[in-house]
Amino acid sequence: MVVQLPNVIEFVTSISRVQKIGCIPIAPSLRTAFSKLSQFAKLSGERWRYPDRHGDFDFTEMVRRVRREAESLKFGIVLATLRHFLPLPS
Repeated sequence: MVVQLPNVIEFVTSISRVQKIGCIPIAPSLRTAFSKLSQFAKLSGERWRYPDRHGDFDFTEMVRRVRREAESLKFGIVLATLRHFLPLPS
């Protein structure tokens, strides 16, 4: 599972929970290049945890681009003002 979050408590809890269920978390920084994120998504399988926005950057649009290249990516868990679980945007 890709866990790409800023320095918030949800990052720590996500990493520990992913490890607890036996998965290996991939934790790229928020500034990781698109090409690397696309590779991480292809390696990780189905899920990605990411913020909806960080500063003025819209992660939802970037995830749309990554998903076009990594079709195995099925779900995104979005960290937003109201935390929610959504299917990834098409």
